[in-house]
Amino acid sequence: QYNPGQGKITNNPFKDSIRRVTVERDFYADAKEGGKRDFETFENKLEVLEKPSNPIFEKLRAHQTISEEEKLQFSIYIVQMHRRVQAGREMTKNLVPRLVANYEPAKEIFQKLNWPDTPETRAYLKETSKRMAQKEGFDIQMHLRAIPAAQESFLVEALQKMTWHFFTAPQGHAFLTGDNPVFIPEQHGLG
Repeated sequence: QYNPGQGKITNNPFKDSIRRVTVERDFYADAKEGGKRDFETFENKLEVLEKPSNPIFEKLRAHQTISEEEKLQFSIYIVQMHRRVQAGREMTKNLVPRLVANYEPAKEIFQKLNWPDTPETRAYLKETSKRMAQKEGFDIQMHLRAIPAAQESFLVEALQKMTWHFFTAPQGHAFLTGDNPVFIPEQHGLG
């Protein structure tokens, strides 16, 4: 029922502080054995991944043309932003069951493990992947590992091939933004 106001319990929607509604505590924390959490590894990795785009942002803000190499770097940044938010985590969560159901061990895994590529070892690896996927927090771990792999995404190539247009809000106006910095419609993709 629509009943706007200040009360968290009595009103829908209710007014709250931006600090509380826009942040999920420990969103990038990685669960470790024994219930411990690693708060630094992925935050530090994300910082390293994002820094190369800072000068590109400055050029764009100054209305300067960027090179093809900078466009590639910024395409990687865009895909990272697409993946790193809650919508990216939800996408990963929905994708994990399909990936596990269709999982076929690659030849490189057998070489790395120095195991024979037999029906028995394939079945063992498939069963192991199913067990791992059922562990609590597996989808979060997969999400955290997908962010740094953004440069290998087909989206990077697709973005780089596009003609980009940038819009500047007129004096006295601004754009409305949200917590999902990159929006790609699921039903249309980048097509």
